[in-house]
Amino acid sequence: MFHPPVDLRDERAVALLLTGESQQDRQAIARYADALAQARRSRPGFSAAAVREEVTREFLLGVWRCPEREFDAEASSRGLVSGASAVSAAKRLVPGFVEETKRTEAARGGH
Repeated sequence: MFHPPVDLRDERAVALLLTGESQQDRQAIARYADALAQARRSRPGFSAAAVREEVTREFLLGVWRCPEREFDAEASSRGLVSGASAVSAAKRLVPGFVEETKRTEAARGGH
């Protein structure tokens, strides 16, 4: 079967990926994309490919609000073929998620 790569510049592809997400989730995704662009500008040689797969998987499980056992099915229902494909496509969003999480924890007085 043929499965083209996900192009996050394509509004229709993004709409499919974010089906069922709240407006707040969608705004977070935009912030994460901006954070990736900033990371690339501020850290020469930075690559989203270096983001750990387990971290990306946990990120997606939280965004999709699905249990681990349904991860592959959830990814497939969003046109991503499998959990592995979803992880590969989402790695570029993780730096922003991590940055935002650190800011939130610092604001709450966490470590």
